[in-house]
Order: sequence, then structure tokens, then C-alpha cells
Amino acid sequence: MASKSKHPEAQEPHWIEWATGVLSGLLVASILAWVGYEALTQNSNPPDLAIQVGQDSVIESGHRVEFQVLNRSDRTAAAVTVRGEVIDAGNVLESVEVILDYVPAHSTAGGAFIFVNDTTNREIRIKPRGYADP
Repeated sequence: MASKSKHPEAQEPHWIEWATGVLSGLLVASILAWVGYEALTQNSNPPDLAIQVGQDSVIESGHRVEFQVLNRSDRTAAAVTVRGEVIDAGNVLESVEVILDYVPAHSTAGGAFIFVNDTTNREIRIKPRGYADP
């Protein structure tokens, strides 16, 4: 006569299985709570863009001026247009534009202008000029 053996899954689950299930459930619940909180408390202010001018260096093709665009808002800015100008005695000698794909919320994105004119002892003006909503 064949003996009836119990299937291993018919036994009570091991305590590790219970602990894993509880921890996984808590993790999923906390992620859902965090996403819900962010969705409810996020403001809808437009992107707030500011510029930080970086290093100015001479390269083979001219003068490179690096910059960072800071976005202090909760919204991402796409297709950010930045204009750089070399100014001497109040006159704009050269104007160059760069378009950054996007600047994430509460983050930065960088780039550089390459000016043909010498930037030494001249004013460099860099300003954001526009963006699109992604």
C-alpha cells in the first residue's frame, strides 16, 4: 500500500515568507503614499530659470563660456532657449543662442557658448529666453 505524503506547500508557510510578504506590502504602501502626497502638494508654478556663468576659456575655434541653467520650480522646462552676448562699451558685438532639450524640476542643465569675438575684459550677458511645456 502506497503511503500518502503531504505536499510541501500544504504545510504552514515559513516565517520568512510572512516577513517578506509584510515588508513588501509596507514598501508598496509607502511608495503609493509618497506618490499621492507629491501629486497633491506639488504646486503648478511655471519654471523659474536662472543662469550661473561658468568658466571662460580660449579654444581653437574661439572663446568658450560655460553656463548652468537652474530650475527652481516643481515643473520641468523643455526646449529651453538661452542667449549669450558679448558686450563692449554698451554695444552687442556677438549674440549666440543655445537650445537645451530640457531642464528638470529642481535641477540644472549645462552648456557652453562658443564666441568668435574675444571675451577678455568684456561683459558677457547670458539669459534664458524661453521654454516649452513638455
